[in-house]
Amino acid sequence: MGIILGSATTENLNTSIMSSINKEAIENVLRKELVQLEKNKDEFEERIKVLKEILNIENIFAWGSSHTISSISRGDTLYLANGDNGDFKFRANVIVTIESTELASVIWKNERDRYIYFVENVQRIDMDREEHLFFLGLSKKSDIRQNVYIRDRFQEIEALKKEKELQNVFGNNLKDYIKALEVLGLKHV
Repeated sequence: MGIILGSATTENLNTSIMSSINKEAIENVLRKELVQLEKNKDEFEERIKVLKEILNIENIFAWGSSHTISSISRGDTLYLANGDNGDFKFRANVIVTIESTELASVIWKNERDRYIYFVENVQRIDMDREEHLFFLGLSKKSDIRQNVYIRDRFQEIEALKKEKELQNVFGNNLKDYIKALEVLGLKHV
């Protein structure tokens, strides 16, 4: 499981995170993408399956970035800040990513955010930026404009399970959460 720290403009958050994307507007572009992928069906079998899945989702959410994250995978957690220096306001899980300037133009009216991360389980949160960066072992002043990707924070699956249980108990109270991790002998990177 990985964690992505990203930022988005208020306009982009309103367009594709706080409300679902207009499915009819993106359907033709996604179908074109599928046609291209099906030319190399063996190589892109999983991606084809997931894009077809997205076409069947009622409410489609996405985050766009001008920077790619190569090792991202389904289920990774995305934390989004409103702007480059704001606190984290949304958490979601990645479904699939695609690169498409055409799709970015349809969704956000710009080609800049051409790396599109389709997400699910979008939740509104209020997480202090500096505390969260510290918890992840990053500088409190880390620049997330380039996106930050963290893979395999914990060595064992058991530690991850305990971490998730703690997250359910402490929610966004990060100071108590860090203390509980330390009591259990778990360390943040």
